[in-house]
Amino acid sequence: MQTGQQPSIVGVRRALQGQLRLLQTELRGRERQSGATELAEVDVILAGGEETPLLFQRQLNRVLGSFPFPSPGFWVSDRATGTTLSPAQQQGFKAPPEPCAFLQLGQRFEGRQRVKHGSKGEHWNVTVTIQGVTHAMGRLCGTLEAYNIPDSERPVTTFFEGEIVDNVNHTFFTSEYGACIESDLRHWSRFKTFQALRREVMASGGRHSGLARHRHVYMRWKERFFVEGCECRLTIAGFYYLCLDRITGAIEGLYFDPSSTPDQQLTLEPQQAAGDEGLAFGHVDIA
Repeated sequence: MQTGQQPSIVGVRRALQGQLRLLQTELRGRERQSGATELAEVDVILAGGEETPLLFQRQLNRVLGSFPFPSPGFWVSDRATGTTLSPAQQQGFKAPPEPCAFLQLGQRFEGRQRVKHGSKGEHWNVTVTIQGVTHAMGRLCGTLEAYNIPDSERPVTTFFEGEIVDNVNHTFFTSEYGACIESDLRHWSRFKTFQALRREVMASGGRHSGLARHRHVYMRWKERFFVEGCECRLTIAGFYYLCLDRITGAIEGLYFDPSSTPDQQLTLEPQQAAGDEGLAFGHVDIA
């Protein structure tokens, strides 16, 4: 089930082609041997992208996700939307978001996961516990425990690893788990808070210069293995797109699995940790 307006793949392709051509120009101007391989790869993508659009998207995901582009000093134009990124905006790519107080060791969230099969639906109670966070690397890990799952007599617990979208370590473009730019934009756009970011994200290879002062934290959680309940009918082939409110601690999530059709939504609220007198609030600047 698809919700919201789907982005034009032609527009995405044009925007990224323009970005790759700027990257192509920059690499040709560099007097260093390490740029030769990257330049050759960009040349191949630009030459064959129109004939193989799906492969083109995967290649763009990989190249733009690994290469530190754009560099300071460039004015980057988005041919699809007509927007232009200034050097000041691009400098914002180097400023990762402030650590969030709700993403810390031992923090627990509780809520529900809704799984919709056509006109039918299921609701599972869910508890998430953060087991580790490394803000400098944009990584976290934890456990996800689901209750009330049909055909399972006991809770199902999985271990997940997460990525925090911070422009430095991780961008809004996933480039793995079967996701592509189109599916990334479709899912991120279902979060209302992403709507104001979308145009620049498309124009800048999955990055946004305002994340350092943004009220929300965007993440991906990928379940790696079952801790308990591996005999159930569930699979962990997909991953979650998530949006966390720095002030309230509330989390919205959307599950993506290219081989599965059910629409799955996750809603979580932070719980007071044992021994604490209250909840901590993350720092946020609101313009």
